[in-house]
Amino acid sequence: MDSEILLIIGTLGGAIIGSLSTIFITFITKKSEERKHFKGLVVNTAFESWKSNLELSKIQSKSRDVKILPLDTYIVHMLKVSELVFANKINKNNIEKILSEADEITKIAVNYKIHQDELKNSNHFK
Repeated sequence: MDSEILLIIGTLGGAIIGSLSTIFITFITKKSEERKHFKGLVVNTAFESWKSNLELSKIQSKSRDVKILPLDTYIVHMLKVSELVFANKINKNNIEKILSEADEITKIAVNYKIHQDELKNSNHFK
């Protein structure tokens, strides 16, 4: 009788451990897929925004000189806005702070790009 009980306990223990590991792996896979989907949405949204601004700049460039920022600055901006929006409950009291933080990050990215362009155009790289 003792060996039968040990056999049942061992079988149940193995089944529980196997089930828990499957649940854990499924959870990790789901989280990974969510992050991948989120990043894809951010990049696609940033690309569409950039493309829209590029088309607008083509129209406006006929009357004046228009420069458009590189795509990566749009991606940085959209990523930061998305992070802040999904991490916080947006309301009229915090929306300005959230957008201001996103703008600060974007300004850093833009200034970096401007600095890199200046370095490329200087004699340093020629």
